[in-house]
Amino acid sequence: MHAIATTYLGTKFGRKRVEVNLSAPLPIDVATMHPNEVVEIMKNSFLDLGGMDYVDAFGRSDTPPPRTAQMPGSAVAFALGV
Repeated sequence: MHAIATTYLGTKFGRKRVEVNLSAPLPIDVATMHPNEVVEIMKNSFLDLGGMDYVDAFGRSDTPPPRTAQMPGSAVAFALGV
């Protein structure tokens, strides 16, 4: 399993530009690891790869956190068996 971070850089010459970063294989063994360990490894890999900070806050807070300028419009996903 790998983590993949995709950043949408904008449009140039009518084409959308993206930057895709692929992590090294994640050390995950679902047969022997607790699900919380798997989630923790995946979460940390996504955050490191995407250059984002983890914020533990309730989703319906009154004021949204400020966006960081380093990764605007970034999305993080994972791929199985890559």
